[in-house]
Order: sequence, then C-alpha cells, then structure tokens
Amino acid sequence: MQGGLRRAVDPPSINSLIAFSPAPGARHPLNWDVAKDPAHALAAHPLYPSSSYAYLHPAVRVNASPQARALSNLTLVLPNLPPSTHVTVLPTHPDGFASVADVLVALHRRLREPIPEHELYHALGGDERARLRRSTRERAGGHGRLGRGPRRKIDFLAKRRRFLGIRPAIAEELPPGACLGEVFVVEMGFVDG
Repeated sequence: MQGGLRRAVDPPSINSLIAFSPAPGARHPLNWDVAKDPAHALAAHPLYPSSSYAYLHPAVRVNASPQARALSNLTLVLPNLPPSTHVTVLPTHPDGFASVADVLVALHRRLREPIPEHELYHALGGDERARLRRSTRERAGGHGRLGRGPRRKIDFLAKRRRFLGIRPAIAEELPPGACLGEVFVVEMGFVDG
C-alpha cells in the first residue's frame, strides 16, 4: 500500500458466451429460453459446431488475465426470486473448473425443480400464486389439468425466460455468508410470443 491508497480488486472475468452486456439493445450471443435444454442454445449459435468447444472453457476467471485461475464453483442468483432458486455451479471439467456448459446446465436443472410446498403457500401472496398458476398453464401449453400440476421454479420467471447473461453480484445482492467474486446475478429478458 503506497500513500494510504489501496488498489481496487480486479473484477472477475466472465466468458463472453455467458457475460451480460448492459449496453442498450445488446443481443446476447446465446438465444436461449431457459425453459429449453441448453443444447438448443448451442445448436442455434451462429458459430456452431465450432462453438461447442467454447462451452468447455472456464465460465469465470478471478480476473481478466488469461493465466488467471478459473473458478471451481460459483453461485448464481436470480433477482427478486426466492433463495431456493439460487444455483450452485460445480465443476464437471477434468481440470476442476466450472465451465460455460456447467453454468447453463446447472441453471436449467435448478429451474426445472418443483417449488417446495412451504414456499408456494406460505411465502407467496394470492396474486403471486395466481401468476404462478398462469405461468405453469402457459408452460404446459395451455392444458387445464397440467396448469394445476406441479409448479416449477421456472414458473417464477413467467415470460422472463430469455437468458441475457451473468454479471458479478454487488454487495446488496449477496446471499448471507457469500463473498464478492463468487456470486453472479443471472439477467433475464422476455421471450418472444
């Protein structure tokens, strides 16, 4: 430390395939509705099949240096959704880092899980439960009986299912006990139709 000034900590570096861009009108390289299998995003990518190798690259590095350590695990949070929707991404890559594919698969799997009963009835008000019923019915293709079936965490998103990328969380967005640099916010947009 020189002259009482501390150097700011470098922000983590997120792989461009999953990084959120706050620029107005920016299009994310993956055109992915998280209700669909992440393989759909891969197949629709303009550089496919060469992009399939990119899915095995590290999702996040501790800073922008190409030699920087890749994170072995990370936590994803979805703004304004219950803590049960937080996603822990663990590595499947043989080198022990969380890959782009690990992030996409972990997010998709978490959102496919049923909403716990206690969360559905105790934590939600009547309007929120009605919105979940509508979302479930739409996800099930409008079939009445299926609309009353199991509510899934993806139903919290309603039509905000377009993956726009992830960004580092700020202090106010951290789950209890988590640290900056290990938690990332999933930004979502509206699906067409």
